[in-house]
Amino acid sequence: MNIYKRRIVAFVIGKLISGREISRVFDKTTSSYNEINGEVSIKSINVFDTEKNEMITGSGDEKGISLYDFATAKFIDLKINGENFDGFDYESKRVFYGDMKDNTVSFFDFQDSKHHYYIMLNPHENFVENLGLLI
Repeated sequence: MNIYKRRIVAFVIGKLISGREISRVFDKTTSSYNEINGEVSIKSINVFDTEKNEMITGSGDEKGISLYDFATAKFIDLKINGENFDGFDYESKRVFYGDMKDNTVSFFDFQDSKHHYYIMLNPHENFVENLGLLI
């Protein structure tokens, strides 16, 4: 999946697993902060990436979540089990998986066969306070 969609999905995963207030994501791949706004609960997901003007919506239950990416008009399936997740991106036709530890989502995407890391930040945190999580 593309880098913009992946960071929004990581945001959704971070919110669902942690239950924390999250307003920014530090994307280690691009070394950038990104503001993502919206509501995330298992039954209703509506999120918007302010940098890319990309919106993803969805809903689900304990068996799984279906997300819809308006930018690509494709679906994303997502399953979360504790701190672990896996899913399928219908745009790339590839599987992804990962986990969340502390406030970092580790995301392996079979489209590029690489690990990607996203630090979930609330409005009062900054990247410097979380440097140890990248080591």
